[in-house]
Amino acid sequence: MQTQPPQALRICRAQQNDAAKIAALGEKTFFESFAKDNDLKDMHSYLSQAFTTAQIRMEMAEVGSVFLLAYKGQDICGYAKTQIGKADTSTFGPNPIELMRLYVDGSHQRSGVGAILIRRVIEMGIEDGYQTMWLGVWEKNVQAQKFYQRHGFDVVGKKQFVLGQDVQTDLIMTRALSHTASH
Repeated sequence: MQTQPPQALRICRAQQNDAAKIAALGEKTFFESFAKDNDLKDMHSYLSQAFTTAQIRMEMAEVGSVFLLAYKGQDICGYAKTQIGKADTSTFGPNPIELMRLYVDGSHQRSGVGAILIRRVIEMGIEDGYQTMWLGVWEKNVQAQKFYQRHGFDVVGKKQFVLGQDVQTDLIMTRALSHTASH
């Protein structure tokens, strides 16, 4: 259960000097979430590319990329990454922004961190004038699908995700962004 009140959570934009912390948290949460359902060779291949400090720094420097960090005290307990212009979004809705990652450390899951982070990401999308938010979620990750559905996302399609040598299916989920949809 939650040991600290929600107001103890601080959300801020990441800076380049946060890249190592983001990489470590991303690798840890991805492994904890998906290792049991995947070949370890494929996991290690993916993790060694996706969650290096250099890779995160490169992603942070991309135009249209924003990382938000969730802190409890001095510890990063979660993060979200949004991105514009990285995929063919013509069927996802008007003026889209992608929620590429929303990761919460296992010790903070079910404590409200994810809900606070996604609300902030949605608010940021609205403030920045986007009309649609979309994401890909692994078809076998039912817990995440239910989380996104609770926050107004609906399944609209599928896309491939490559984990090492394993080609998997992600569900594409979208939601409209408007001032009324955020409340």
